[in-house]
Amino acid sequence: MDQRTRMIAVLSCLAVSMTGTAGLLAWMDPFALSAEPIPEEQLMELARATVADAVAIAPSRWQNISVFGAPQSGGFLSAVSGEETHFVIDVSGRFTRARSWVAQQIFDHSPSTVRIQVAQSSSHAGVSAPQWASTRALLRALFETIPFDPDAAILNLDPELNVRQARSDPQPSRPPVYLAG
Repeated sequence: MDQRTRMIAVLSCLAVSMTGTAGLLAWMDPFALSAEPIPEEQLMELARATVADAVAIAPSRWQNISVFGAPQSGGFLSAVSGEETHFVIDVSGRFTRARSWVAQQIFDHSPSTVRIQVAQSSSHAGVSAPQWASTRALLRALFETIPFDPDAAILNLDPELNVRQARSDPQPSRPPVYLAG
């Protein structure tokens, strides 16, 4: 077998194995979202657990909530470990708490502020419907757990989308959300 034929065979096997492995990993993804959105009750249960389970919350430490957008780079778990944030919502609407929330850590540039990072992809500007639902669930869980002032939440994402979403959300129990541009 000459060297050229061997190289073509090796490259072909490599391409087939990489494609097969990628397909297998996509099929096994434990975080893959179903086509149906998560029911609001279940989303609230997840948010309450994310906020309060195994965390010794110091309510006197927190006065404000800041929801801000940031580009997602390096995947979901790297965003949770590296940023100055307490909660992260990825581009698919999945949320988790960061180590800084468990430690009840405050940050120098925003003392007394619970920080929620909403990841934004470069291909899609704004906030998706699953991200908006997760943001609302986390805000509600925080307001249930910590006695915030009703004016404590500041949303700093896509102002046009936020105004449309806030107007279309008829739930009177939701705390007022002030939009920062």
